[in-house]
Amino acid sequence: MSKKKSTVRSVAKKTITAEENQKDKEVQVPSRDFVFFFVGGAADKEAYYGMQPTKLINFALISLVNALSSKGYPYEVIGNKVHHLSYADAKGDDDIEKQFISRIKEKDTLIYLVGHSLGAWNSAHLSNLLTKKGYKVEFLITLDPVGDGVAVSLLSDIYWSKPSPLFEGGNWINVRAEAPWDNYFFDDVIADLGGQWDVITGPLINAIVPINHGDANAMFTYAISNEKSAMDHLIENFMRHIKPMPVLLPVVNLED
Repeated sequence: MSKKKSTVRSVAKKTITAEENQKDKEVQVPSRDFVFFFVGGAADKEAYYGMQPTKLINFALISLVNALSSKGYPYEVIGNKVHHLSYADAKGDDDIEKQFISRIKEKDTLIYLVGHSLGAWNSAHLSNLLTKKGYKVEFLITLDPVGDGVAVSLLSDIYWSKPSPLFEGGNWINVRAEAPWDNYFFDDVIADLGGQWDVITGPLINAIVPINHGDANAMFTYAISNEKSAMDHLIENFMRHIKPMPVLLPVVNLED
């Protein structure tokens, strides 16, 4: 018995250059404006008393962008709406105007604040300030906020008083890091010295997680309620307001 040969159909290929690819793409524009601010702590975006920038909060930012991309929100839309800032940017009228308000197009722009350590402390204060100015802080996430210690207040550009966050519809999630003693790192010691903010009331979810203070991304993505992370809850809120916006790629006709 002779073997039956497989039939391979050849098709002509069309090569799309990077320039053509970008030119042919059409991105749907969301009907409502939004912005994400990720505010880092000490030595996150800027050096801090000899410590070089670690960009810890940026890992959480990347997790969010990747998660949204997988749900139909392409980088072409999300990329310029996500900002990595320093805790010091969230204090002082000039800095707040330049780093935050200048990026908020309208009073009803959906504002998502995610802060870590000193950045969480200042973000909680910032939520109050922006709300009183008439802006819409849709969601606040504080990742192990630090700032309750006298020494850190003297050494850092943070608010002296305890925050009184203001936000929409109870949308505040606080995550406190309590690393096991057998996995206690230098960053956990620093957080203790800086004075972790012991949040008692206010958040919709107030979780304690077995994670090191420095791991902002782990706190952001750790399941804390109904098997969902703080990031998951934020995304659910975002998707209620903004529908997925697929990139419409060019149609390529293949000829025989």
